[in-house]
Amino acid sequence: MTTLSALLLTGCTLSNLPTESAPSPASEGISVTTRDLTSVLVVEGAVVASPEVLIAANAAGTVEFDDAALGDPSLGENSPFGTVGGAALTLPFAGRIVAPSVPSGSDVVANAPVATAAYAGFGVVVRVPAEQLYRLYTEPTTALVSLTAGAAGITCALHPLAGASSPDQLPAFACLLPPDTSAVPGLSARVGIETASAPGVVAVPVSAVLGSSESGVVTVIDGSDRERRDIRLGISDGSFVEVVSGLEVGETISSVAPDLRP
Repeated sequence: MTTLSALLLTGCTLSNLPTESAPSPASEGISVTTRDLTSVLVVEGAVVASPEVLIAANAAGTVEFDDAALGDPSLGENSPFGTVGGAALTLPFAGRIVAPSVPSGSDVVANAPVATAAYAGFGVVVRVPAEQLYRLYTEPTTALVSLTAGAAGITCALHPLAGASSPDQLPAFACLLPPDTSAVPGLSARVGIETASAPGVVAVPVSAVLGSSESGVVTVIDGSDRERRDIRLGISDGSFVEVVSGLEVGETISSVAPDLRP
């Protein structure tokens, strides 16, 4: 069983796994080391029928839609529905095109949304909490989902949810369940999204750092001397955070973040 599957089955997060727990804040000094980090974001969601998601251009260029495909109520997986820059635009799942996002003949950049499509099955809709947005290092494409009182450890494809791009809304995704998945609308679920991984990086416990995104401060201990030091941060698994610069392996830091020390 993978770590991510275990998280979804037990309800744990990476921050409370016994094998990955950070040193106790009661300890005075901890040595800076390297470790492998995998950032997994576990969020709650609910099953919906025929979720509508955004389809992005796979290349830059002029978009030309196929009117017949746009009107087809039942397109198969990988069915073409137009072209962009001469390359085929295909629907990555069985379903239908709800509406184009841009007029035919428009010039778009790669990865720009070009259409809204409805999936011919069930999906789990999730929203990323505001306090966890910094952990979306790149846009995720796959996840593992466990349904309440249902199947667990299901691999699903993630797509941006249509209609969830206004400034006052949190990023939302639809986790498209395989066609043979038994589910009903409204069923709750837990979705584990792997957002990044980094092998053998300099890392320290998050409890030792003031800050959580891009930059932080730690207390470096050298004998009886203590120094507040700015550091640059990378990915985090919830228990440890990557140090991109500012600390060297073997240095000693306080296990308590600077502003948390009495």
